[in-house]
Amino acid sequence: MRKIQLKQKPPYWLSLGCGEREENEFLKDKFAPPPLHKEFIGLDERDMGQEIVWKILNGIPLPDESVKFIWASHIMEHFDNTEIMEVMEECWRVLQHKGLLEIRCPADTSTVSNMPFHKSFIHWNYFDIFFNGSRLDRYGYHSWELVEREKYHTERGDDFKFILKK
Repeated sequence: MRKIQLKQKPPYWLSLGCGEREENEFLKDKFAPPPLHKEFIGLDERDMGQEIVWKILNGIPLPDESVKFIWASHIMEHFDNTEIMEVMEECWRVLQHKGLLEIRCPADTSTVSNMPFHKSFIHWNYFDIFFNGSRLDRYGYHSWELVEREKYHTERGDDFKFILKK
């Protein structure tokens, strides 16, 4: 099923893999976008009432450079390494110049990191390959600027936060 119902005009604030943030209090508290902007649009492959129902690996169905901020909370670990490369390139494509991508994910030491539906185990240096100077451009990929990297504790274990700038 595919659905796109956008009421806002660009620039967008996108919640990638938004999940059930409105219906589930646990998810709302733990994974909802920060209160930076009230007009986040949601994208998830399951229809939970969000604006975009779409499989992320089919690309992000938004125009080039139309997004100011992407919130990707607890979604990257659901992709394998090759898929993460594809998702990162799609984020680059839709983000405006100097746009931000905030990634939150369980640390590789977290009790939830080994769930069967997690395809990647994210460690502290996992995203270093994407940072400026990594020479990814030699392979046709874009490099990002690291703005912030943090490890923080939750009741499930440790999580990581990575903020990258286009």
